[in-house]
Amino acid sequence: MAEYRLRPVDKIRAHSHERTRRREILCRSRVMAPTQLAKQTRKDARKNAAAAHQLALWHAAGEEGLSRDPELSFRWMLEAAERKCADAQCAIGEAYTYGAVGLQVDHAVAFVWTEKAALQDKAFPTYTSPFFISLT
Repeated sequence: MAEYRLRPVDKIRAHSHERTRRREILCRSRVMAPTQLAKQTRKDARKNAAAAHQLALWHAAGEEGLSRDPELSFRWMLEAAERKCADAQCAIGEAYTYGAVGLQVDHAVAFVWTEKAALQDKAFPTYTSPFFISLT
C-alpha cells in the first residue's frame, strides 16, 4: 500500500486553513466593546439620518464592535429611510423585494420605498427586476 505524502503546496494550504479557523474561533469567543466612533454615532443617530444609516450598516455587518443584529439593523435603516435618507430607502426597498430579515415579500411596499429614493435622484438596481419593469 502506497503512503500518501503531502506536497509542499498542500502543507501550506492546510496550515493556512487551520490558522484561519483558529482566528475565526477566537473572534467569535471574544466580546468586543463598541468603539468610541460607534458610541458617538449611536448618540447622533436619533437626530441625523446619515448616522442612523451608518449605524444600521455596522449592525448588519457586525463592525465597529457592535453585535451582528439584522433586526436592529433593519430598525435603524427604517428610521433613516423615514428621515429621507435615499440610501436607506433603497435598502428598505431591497429588503421588501427579497424578504430579508424575516420580512414577507411585498413588492408594492418595495416599489414605494425605491420610488421615494428615485425621486431624490438615487439610482437603484432593483428597477431592473422583472416586477418593476412590468410596472413601468
